[in-house]
Amino acid sequence: MASVLGWSCSSSRSAQGNRATVLEPAPATSLEALPQDSKAQSAAESEKPATETQTVAARFQVAILLPFTLDQRSLDQLHDQNPLKNNRPLVSLGLYEGMLMALDSLRIYQPGFDLFVYDTKNSAEEVRRIVSRPEFKQTDLILGPLFELELQEAASFARQEGIPIVSPLRKVGGPQRHASFFAVNPGEEELIRFLGTELERTERRSRMLILRQENEADLRLSRAFQAGFADSLRRAQVGELVTNFRLSGLEDKLSTVQPNVLFVPSRDEVFVNALCRRLSGLSSSYSVQVYGLEDWQEFNSIAPDNFEKIHLHFPVSYWPGIKPAFSAAFETAYRERYHAPPSEYVYRGYDLMLYFGRLMQMSGRKWPDAANMPTRFAGMNDGFRFSVVPTASASEPDHVTNTSLHVVRYKDGTFIPRP
Repeated sequence: MASVLGWSCSSSRSAQGNRATVLEPAPATSLEALPQDSKAQSAAESEKPATETQTVAARFQVAILLPFTLDQRSLDQLHDQNPLKNNRPLVSLGLYEGMLMALDSLRIYQPGFDLFVYDTKNSAEEVRRIVSRPEFKQTDLILGPLFELELQEAASFARQEGIPIVSPLRKVGGPQRHASFFAVNPGEEELIRFLGTELERTERRSRMLILRQENEADLRLSRAFQAGFADSLRRAQVGELVTNFRLSGLEDKLSTVQPNVLFVPSRDEVFVNALCRRLSGLSSSYSVQVYGLEDWQEFNSIAPDNFEKIHLHFPVSYWPGIKPAFSAAFETAYRERYHAPPSEYVYRGYDLMLYFGRLMQMSGRKWPDAANMPTRFAGMNDGFRFSVVPTASASEPDHVTNTSLHVVRYKDGTFIPRP
């Protein structure tokens, strides 16, 4: 496992207009970044000659496509698109800075990287102009863009040229038909389905209850949760209560002899607040554990003590605090370099560049199949777990998605990943 011993603080140029900027190499650092092998094993790998199944480049070219300049309309779009939240104007900058930190970590290995940074301006037309340049065909990896229309444009080019492309945040909105399109965010319904599968495995002795309001969004997530239960008998045992903020009939659905596990797919803060207060009052009579949504941590009207009493959990596909010691060292290094604390997007950018960069260094341009992709690496998170999403005919991959599930809980005044 890697450890943080030091960082180099290289300088870089910001993206200007639609002209790419190249990140100049920085001095080697002592930060190791290995997917799952030891440093000695990786050194031995790097000494192997290139074969027909492994094409090794002198340097890799990585294109970063992010909207650095956004007008108010674009910022409003960011505001409405989960999971883009918190410091929305700084999303792209955070991702970019995290990627720069990862490149410093990767410089002790070969081959090296040339990083080309483009401002997409949240414009599909701008992306079309960027990818139409002859030199862009030499790209080995595309990270981004963020918005749906510009992502579609970049994905179409990547599919045509056979270039791997990684969607850092945006879930897949339609068919991709590109075996090397990597969706890091599987989408909320998929994530909730994963949660259902996890609770089917871990909560067999609990009373399972879905508590929702009468609306299409809650119904959609309720169905996704139930779809995660592969055991048809267990799925049939999952209760459901459709109610409003008065929560009529709640006690009738709770067990006094079994632990009660509630899934609440609501984004209505008034409803969630009423639920938390009611369940907090019942906590001395019933054993209750609530699984809500990530958005709940933004609800300012709910007393933190109520989150504690209901044993709040929620699912995420990515959580940067899996390795506290590593995260603390990273934050120190980031503050020294940028004079500010890192955001969630800095961590995401770091892990994405670290994972895919190291994968290229070890595998060249011939990546392993999704089933054989590394599942652990020396990043902030504990790993990505990629799985192929087939086309309707199942004869070819449509894209590859991250199936990682992290369950976050509220404990002692903060949100932490459940062991």
